[in-house]
Order: sequence, then C-alpha cells, then structure tokens
Amino acid sequence: MKERYFDTASSFRLLKGRQDPIHAFGNGEIMAYGHGPEWIQMLGAPYSSPTIFGMYVPADEQVQGKTYRHPGTNAWQHDLNKGTIIETASHAHKCLARRWDIKEEFRMEIVPEKYPWYQLKMRDQRALIKDADFAFLIQAPAFMPAYGHYPVGYEICTLVAGKGASLEFGENGAILTMNGKGEMYVASARTMPEAADQLRKAMQTGFDAILAEENELDRAFLQSCAEKRSPLREHALRDEVLAAVEDFLLLTRAQQSGEGGIQAGYNYHYAYVRDQYGTGRGLLASGAVDEAKKILAFYRDTFARHGIIANAQPMGASGYFHIHENDEVEITGYLLLQAAEVLAATGDKELFYSLKPMLNWALKAQLKWLHNDMLPFNGDETYVAGGLLTRLALNHGSFEATLLFIMGGRRYIRVCRELDCLEEWMEGAAEKIESAAANFEKNFRRGDGYITNSLKRLEGLVEPEFRHGVCTCKGHFSWLYRVGEGSYHCSECAGIPASEPCHEEFSLKSTLLMDPFIRAAQVDKEAITEQVKAFLESYRKTGCLPTLPEGNKCLGYDYGLLLLAAAECNLEADDLLRDMLDIRDACGAWVEYYIDSKPESTLCRPWESGMNITAALRYLAKE
Repeated sequence: MKERYFDTASSFRLLKGRQDPIHAFGNGEIMAYGHGPEWIQMLGAPYSSPTIFGMYVPADEQVQGKTYRHPGTNAWQHDLNKGTIIETASHAHKCLARRWDIKEEFRMEIVPEKYPWYQLKMRDQRALIKDADFAFLIQAPAFMPAYGHYPVGYEICTLVAGKGASLEFGENGAILTMNGKGEMYVASARTMPEAADQLRKAMQTGFDAILAEENELDRAFLQSCAEKRSPLREHALRDEVLAAVEDFLLLTRAQQSGEGGIQAGYNYHYAYVRDQYGTGRGLLASGAVDEAKKILAFYRDTFARHGIIANAQPMGASGYFHIHENDEVEITGYLLLQAAEVLAATGDKELFYSLKPMLNWALKAQLKWLHNDMLPFNGDETYVAGGLLTRLALNHGSFEATLLFIMGGRRYIRVCRELDCLEEWMEGAAEKIESAAANFEKNFRRGDGYITNSLKRLEGLVEPEFRHGVCTCKGHFSWLYRVGEGSYHCSECAGIPASEPCHEEFSLKSTLLMDPFIRAAQVDKEAITEQVKAFLESYRKTGCLPTLPEGNKCLGYDYGLLLLAAAECNLEADDLLRDMLDIRDACGAWVEYYIDSKPESTLCRPWESGMNITAALRYLAKE
C-alpha cells in the first residue's frame, strides 16, 4: 500500500493539482475528490453537478502527515501531526462521512464554490439539525453548470452537519475548528427534505456503523471481482499488479454514478464515450463485469431519452451534451466494440438486444462520414486535445476512427448474424466495412510504417460548411463555419484569414498500437512486431516513451498500449511493466499525460488507469 505525504506547503490550491495526487470516494450520488485531508471538490447529487464546496487547510496552519487507503476498502485515513482523520462514502445512507481525533486544535476552511456569475452561499442550519454542534446548507440553483457552461437543470440542496467542532462563518465561507473527537456528515439531494432526511439518518446511525457497513460492501465487491478475474501466471510483479487492480477498482467504483456513467476526472463532471471504453476494458479484465454492463445501460437509457450519444453526456442531470467536431465518428465505433465485448464476456443477450436501437444508430452514423474508405477525426481525440495533432487535420483520414469502424462494425454485424437479428440494411453496411478494410493499407501505410492522418481522404472531399467544436483561430468552443481548408472559425473571428492548411502526415506511436489493443488484426502482424521491438529498444535506450518521435510527452495509456502489444507479439517487457507500475501516483492511479515521465493535466483518471490495468493483466495472463 502506497502512502502519500501531505504538507501545507503543497496545498492543492497553490500547486493547482499538478504535483500531489488526489483520491476519490463516492457512492454513485455524491462524492468528493481529496488531496490529503483537504477536499478539493465535493459534488453531487448527481455526479454531473457543479462543485458545491471545497475544504482546505488555511495558509497559516502548519500541518504535515501521510494519507493512505485502508486495504480492501475505499476508506481513507490521514495521520497528521495534529491527529487522525478517517473518511468514507456510504452507499446505504447516500452520504459522505468523516471522523476525527485531534490532539491539537486544527482548523479547516470551508469554501463554497465561486463562479464568474454566481457565488454559492453557506447558511447556518443548527435550527434545523438541532442535535448538531454545527450545520450549514448550500443551495445550488438549477442554472449552475455541471461542466463548462452546461446547466444541471434543477436545484441541488447540500446539508452538512456534525459534532465535535465549531463553525465560524465569514463573508464567503467558514472556518471549521476541530479539537478532540468529532464527526461530520454530508448529504445532497434535489430537495431540502430529502437532504435533511438522509443527513439525520446518517447522524443517527453514527460513523462507526457506517464505516463498518461500507467496508463490508467494499470487501464483497473486491471478492466478487477476484472470483470472476482470469488467473495470472507466477511473476515477480504479480502481487504489485493485483494491488494496482484493487486501487483501480475502488477509485473507479467511487467515480461511477448510479446511472452507470463514470467521471472523466475531477475537472470533467461528464461521462465520455472514449474514456469509458478504456475504463470498461479495465473493469472487464479486473472482474467487475456488473460495473462494465452499467456503462452500456447508461448509454442505452441516455439514447432512449434523447436519440443521441455525444462525445460526453451528463450523469443524472439534464440533457446538455458536450458535442465536438465530427462527433459521429470514432466514439460510435467504440460503442459497437464495447457492446460486443461485454456480450462476449457476460453472455447477457438481453442487454445486447436492449442496446440495438442505439447500436444501429452508431453504425449508420459512421456510414455518412465515409469518404475514400476513411473516416475523419473526432475533435476530442486524445492526441488532438493534447496538442499532438493539429485541428487543421480533423478532416484528414483517421487511422483510429477508420480502424474502429472496421472492427466495431464487423463485430456488431457478426453478433447480429449469430443471434439471428441481422437487418437487411446491414448487408450494405458490411460491404462498406470490407471496402474500408481492403483499402486500409493503401490509405494508411507509408513504406515500412503507418501514419495517423491520411491526406488521401481530402481527394474529392467537400468539407462541411459548419461544425461544433474548437475554433482553429482563437480556440473558442462554439459553432464554427469553414473559412478555408481545415480552418473553422467562430463568429468572433469573422473576417480573420484562414490558417495555412495542414498537408503533413504524422506517425504517432499510440495510433499503431491501438490495433492490437482492440484486437483488430488489420495491421500486418510482422510490421506490428517490428515496430513494437523498435519502440521497446528506443524506450530502453532513452527511458522515454513519447507519443511523437523526438517529443517528450506521452498519453497516460501509452505505457499500457505498448505493454499489451508486447504481450500480443510474445515479446518480453518486464522492465516496461515495472516502470508503468512505478509511475502510478501514491493513490494508485495513472494520469492523463506524462511529460518526461512526470504527471501532467488531469489526475485520478479511470480511463488511463483502466487501459494500463488491462495491459498488465494481459501481460501476466496464464496461457
């Protein structure tokens, strides 16, 4: 079990989360992201909600200590120089609970979230929660954003109360002063009566009973996963991989909403299709089949209500979707692939049948974008969002989107044939899939290697007049219109000349390695093997795993992609597995990107963690 050291000199607010890892605990309705004893975000209910408040060590407090998770559970303990704090999230009582035993007076600052147009307010509620030493309410109006500028759509009432501390209200927050033993409970719901009922029941139950009950649920969950997981061969790193699996399972379960969607991270309170494919693969590999099925049920229910699945969708909130450029490609391939993989792993035909309206839409949506047997890029593709590929190339042929169309479409149609539910139009779709497969080498192979973006798709292409996404001029997120080849501007940039078009083809490591990860077998096996050997040799010489040649930045799952490819090619990569485990943070998670092997951008990520766990388990699988 890793330990994480906390010092007030490394406050999350000072470092903006870039240095110290964070942990997550939640119950599907309400959750918190923590940095040591601090809460950088408390959010919900639902999971797609604004941050309600944070809880921080004041600048004038001197606090040091260590943070760790209790083995076998998702209860977190902070052993500080001023005392001990333990916290958990209760599924049964729909609350967050915290207990402390403080030897020396310890203060924490509770800060309601402030938005550019609205400041959330704390209001004393000891008159409502009469047996509490402190109590307050924060009401978030329906227009507050769950993510970006997308409103939740209804009011959220958050009640907090406890004993063994005093609360001194200020202009925009309060100071919680703890001394001795005490407890705190947080409940959140759409209405104040619901929140009050949950809070009172939690306080009546007490922290010890809540912790024992939640620990029992956590242990039962982990045991169920272990029983469903494939056995591993004997290996020096076997126990460490299994410890990483436990970290992944508990951190991911904490971030999975009751509806089934999973947080993309503490700064993305939405469920992203791409992210949930990688997370779902990790859940299946780890034995959490019910949690993997819930992801698909979330998509099914969202599609039934709105007739669309976008780049990202809200969990439990109103139907405001996060729509990027070319949102009907790539993610739609993931939907088809994920449905087929879950069916293969679980045999749940009823779930598959219930998904068919959405899956039919996902396949048909991709057919509209085919040109020269290729699909374009989705605008939120990881290496586009990470600046590794320019947005000016979004209408080029995408290796990955086309690969997902071929593999996802093939598997979906094959399953429909096996279950005798093939529809007439699918025969025409199958022909287009096979045409894309037949021309894949011509479109994406250059000499001995493969490229990420093919200029061949531009031949004879009439680019769309409009799209929704990121302005190629000033980076605003809005409706855009075409001003030149590959250039799309927002209304604010009207009259500004188009950028020079991109006529360069790039080769990104993660693109090629996606073929073995999704078991596509579309790329020549000998070519894959030689490339994997070259990637491993370069890594062993430089200690660096850049996504772009000569770069220093890699995607957080590039380690897993290369490790799984090595396993598929029967290549030894113990050193890569060792290094991949070592770059996990002290809370047991991988992050969004690494620069010179140091974490960058979003922490506590289910997606990168899921893909790397999938690779680790595949590498150590018994043959």
